[in-house]
This record gives sequence, C-alpha cells and structure tokens, in this order.
Amino acid sequence: MKKLLTLLLLSPLTFAEEPLDCTDPVTQFVKPEICNKVNENINEKEDEIYWCYVVSGFYYKEFDDDDKEKLEKGTAEEKLQKFWYQTFNMATYSAYKAYAYEAAILPQISDTEIFENVQKKYKTYANKIKGTGWPKEITKFANCMIDAPDKFLSDKQKHQFSQIEEDIWIDALQKRDADNKVDGIDIELWVENTKPLRNKKYNAERWKSWLKSSALLSGPEGKISGIPAFDWAKQNYCMEIYGNFDCKE
Repeated sequence: MKKLLTLLLLSPLTFAEEPLDCTDPVTQFVKPEICNKVNENINEKEDEIYWCYVVSGFYYKEFDDDDKEKLEKGTAEEKLQKFWYQTFNMATYSAYKAYAYEAAILPQISDTEIFENVQKKYKTYANKIKGTGWPKEITKFANCMIDAPDKFLSDKQKHQFSQIEEDIWIDALQKRDADNKVDGIDIELWVENTKPLRNKKYNAERWKSWLKSSALLSGPEGKISGIPAFDWAKQNYCMEIYGNFDCKE
C-alpha cells in the first residue's frame, strides 16, 4: 500500500524548541546520533501488528463485487458506504503502523527494504490468519484501533495520501508517545505542521545527486577547488534548498 515516503510553520513552539527534521539529509548527517536512534516506545509485538494489518485488509476486501462500482462512486446505500470508507481508512492505518514498526526496529535499512519486509511478512501472516475465525474477533480488531488518530476512523470519506503525506504519517506513528503526541504535539497537528516544511526541504534525491557530483569532480586529495568534496556537496545542496551555504532558514 505504501508507494513509498515538516515542520513548525504553524506550531506555537519557539524556534529553540523546534524538533529536528530527520528527513532532511543535512540534519541526518549533522545529528546522526538522534536521527538514527531506535524508538524505545515501540514495544508492540510483531504478530499483533500484522494481525491487525491483515484483518483490516480482509474486512476491506469483503465487499461484494456488485457493490464496488457504487462504493467507488460514493452512491451506495449510506450505511454500507460509511462502512466501506471506514474499513479503507482503518486498513491504511494498519499498513502505516506496520511500516512504522519495521522502520523503528531497523532504522538503518532503506525504504525499499522496509517495503520488502512488510510485504513478505504480510503474505506470511495472511496465509496463517485466513483459515481462522478472524471475522468473529471483533473485540480484538477494535483493540487494533484504540490508538488510531481520528482521521483513520472516519466514515465520511476515504483518506488517500500523497507519497510525502504517507511518509510523514509513518514517521509520526514511529515517533509518537503513549499520549499520541509527537514532540509534545498532537499527532494529527504534527502531521499538518510537517507538510509545508517537508515539501520545502525534503529532497534526498538532490542530496544524493550532489554527493555523486562531488565524487566525480573531486581530485586525488578529495577536494573540489580546495574544498573537501563532502563540504562542497553540502554547500551546493544547502544553497539549492535553503538559499545559503549553511542550510539555515
């Protein structure tokens, strides 16, 4: 489900209290000890997370083919339409939660590897669960959604997200605390506050491009015009994204 992925333009916090944006490549290499830290709040069991992911997908897929066209158009009988919207949103939440779990336990692996891990585990758990009495375990399924942000419980519309929005939600679910807050901010507000900054800053591909250029252009001493290749790449990236050599706002 992941096509697979900021911060405080709207937040009341002061600049000094601004959480680091670890999606920004510059922040990643300036503060690796923070950005690569394993989230110790992730203490859920893998089988519980994947049970929720698989079963939420089963519920969403249970609708009759005869109803699908009306449901897609939003013209089905009201009760059925609401249930369809809600099961889609719950399935989305469960998928994002699985991705957040994998990203938290293995913070060094790539997005592609996370995607592959999730897909492989989903298939394994789906094969285990589909022959059981999962439709009767309503209480267990309800517990899957106890900590879900309100957006993912909505029965008013299907919430479909862009690549960047997906990545922000997965980040938020990975970082949230027991009160459903990220850096002291309600998780849904944190996501909304994060969108403008990440849209502006996040450009890992450009950072990789500058790194590649620095490797190609550097001389035997690892310098470009007397500047260490890494610093040259950083300066060019910062100038392109921030408009200055230091990646300052």
